[in-house]
Parts: sequence; structure tokens; C-alpha cells
Amino acid sequence: MVAILKRTYQPESQAELEDSNDFLTDADLARLSLLDIPTEDLLDELSDDERKMFEAAVTSGEVQTLLEPWTPWWKDRRCLILDLNSEESQFPQVLQGVPALSQLTKSQPSPYLMSHLVEVLYCYVLVMRRYNGDTESESHEVVNLLLDVSDVFHGKVGASSPRSNVNAAIQRAVQKSCSRQLAVCVVSDVVCILELQQRGVELALSHIHQLFSKALADAPGFATKSVKSLCLKASKKIEFFFAWAQTQTNWEWKVVTEQMKQFLTEIISSVSPDSEPDTLTRLKMPQ
Repeated sequence: MVAILKRTYQPESQAELEDSNDFLTDADLARLSLLDIPTEDLLDELSDDERKMFEAAVTSGEVQTLLEPWTPWWKDRRCLILDLNSEESQFPQVLQGVPALSQLTKSQPSPYLMSHLVEVLYCYVLVMRRYNGDTESESHEVVNLLLDVSDVFHGKVGASSPRSNVNAAIQRAVQKSCSRQLAVCVVSDVVCILELQQRGVELALSHIHQLFSKALADAPGFATKSVKSLCLKASKKIEFFFAWAQTQTNWEWKVVTEQMKQFLTEIISSVSPDSEPDTLTRLKMPQ
């Protein structure tokens, strides 16, 4: 959230401001002074009322209208044909070195793994949208929200359908200060990833694995030992999902995609009619 604040209140560099006009206004000078404030101190510069307004704008998603537009990788179908392990790739780097499913378990996988996977994908697209794609500067907050919204990483999800798991995750997202509009509309992003079938799922799981790794590596003092342990266990679960996803057929991906499309159609009506036009536009079916 702090990084969003910095981008919102500091859209131009100091050089750009100084070169734009020989005579700086008071507003320009105020913005230049913000450029010298450490990111972590920016929130302290707001009054209590300003801070509440900003946090409300972040929760509702309104602040995203002030940021540069971000296009998720799953909206770019070139991911189906490009070399994704190129260092110049704009897509997540595909997870390497994961053993085949037969090497990870000798038992028959749970028939509810697809349902669990869809819940994980939902939590992933939620945090990506919530942070406008910026997972680098807010890695700890991103991972904390991911863990807060997902029951799969806590081993709490049992025999339930994909739609039931996602619906429960929507409720948890709202409880964690996400707007209902945001929590609902990102279901369309889940559909987009599922439409990419195995490739899309592999990319999403690879990125989630990278998020956990980055959060653990960024700061030795990250959270508590129990949270660190949870992150490590979650990473192992992602590796298991990755191996399992490679055993699924195109037909199985199509079935779950259609299930989520139907669920999306149904939940659109649950969003307040007073929603912002841009939000309702995002609720349309993926093309």
C-alpha cells in the first residue's frame, strides 16, 4: 500500500518537474519535497483523515484509476507460444526441477485437487489486482494477503466444488478489507488463466512459488517462525499442484473453465448496482 501511495503522489521524477517549468508552483515544490521522503515514511505525512481516505481508496480499488494501467500476463495469449524461460520474457519464469507426480506420491491424488487449485488461482489473481501487479516492492504484504485469503495453504479445504471454494475465498477477501466489487470481478481473471489450460496454470503456480521465495529472501525478519514455516509448506504445495497439473487433459481444463464461467455469470448480479462503471465493465466475460 505504501508503494501505491508513493506512485500516486509522485507520478513524475524530480528532473521532469524541474525541467517542466522555470517557475515552480507551491504544489510543485510540495511534490518535490515528497520525492525525498523514504517510502516507509510517506503514510506518516498524511493526516488521520487523509490516511483513512487513501486506505478506503485502496480497498475500493478507486486508487487504481490514478496509477498506470497494468495488463496481466494472462491477458496476453503470446504466453502460449513464446519461450517463457528467456530472461527477456515478460511472463513468469516457469518453475524448474519439479519431479513428476509419480515421484512425489504413490497414492491416488484427491479428486478435489482441481477445486483446491482453482481457489489458489483465485487468491493469486486477487493479490495481483489488489497491488496492481506490483509484487516486487510489496512482497511481504502480497504474501500475507495470499495466506490470509487462501484456506488451501492452511489445509482447511476438504470435499467441495471449485465454486464453493472460490465463494468462500470471496467472503474472506471482503473480510480482509477488499471491496466486494474487486473480490467478485477477479473471478474473470481465474477464467482467463483456466482458458490457457496447462500453460496458464503452470505460469500462475510458478509465479506464486516465486512470490513465496522472494518474501522469504527479502528480509530475514519476515513475520514469525510460524509464518515462515507456512510459506515453506505452501511452496511445497505449489510444487505438488504444478506436477499434478501436468497430468490433466485439455478436456478437464475445459470442464472447470465452463464451471467457473457459469459461476461468474451468477455472481455478477450480487455486485451492487451502484458499482463504478469501470468495475462493471471488468465483470464481462473474458473474450
